[in-house]
Amino acid sequence: MNKDMVLILRDDGHELQTAEYTARYDRNGKRTIAMGLYEKSPFSFRVERLTEDKSTGLAIGVKEGEVFIKDAFIGSGIVSANYNVKLNINNVGKLHEAGMILGVEDGQSNVEFMADRYTVHEAASSIIENAVATSAKTKIRLGDEMKQAVIDAVRESDLFASIQAKIDAQTASVVDLQQAMHEAVNDALRNALKPGGLLFKR
Repeated sequence: MNKDMVLILRDDGHELQTAEYTARYDRNGKRTIAMGLYEKSPFSFRVERLTEDKSTGLAIGVKEGEVFIKDAFIGSGIVSANYNVKLNINNVGKLHEAGMILGVEDGQSNVEFMADRYTVHEAASSIIENAVATSAKTKIRLGDEMKQAVIDAVRESDLFASIQAKIDAQTASVVDLQQAMHEAVNDALRNALKPGGLLFKR
């Protein structure tokens, strides 16, 4: 056992503390809370009474200020890993992994595709042939479907929505400003044409 391990007896169970982890166990020895490198903490840890005598009945003893564990049971630990996989459904209703991401950043002239398998359809192969033929110009001509897909992706993005909202707000404020100026000029002319106004008898 780790010599830096601290065992704290609690009303609801006990707690193990090391430099790597802190784990709490209920009275049945089941781990309830684990912090730090929890995979190193035992899955279960029981401290049982050896006798009915409460002063010496625990499996833990204290002698000259040092704590000794006389008897301990550590159950089998189980470590599991969770994976998050996104799935799509193809045109025949079969599930498959989602994972083709296409991104082009400013100043980049290369597009990289990474996948376990590739399937090239006829329409895509003609685009690739055009790209190879015009690679000296470093331009790729996108097909109509690809152009529409890019446009749709941009229109559905959060950035586009926020820019559109700002443009709408600015347009609304310009219209409000024009309306306010129009009303102010009309009010000034109306007041100037009234008796006692600057333009009343001119």
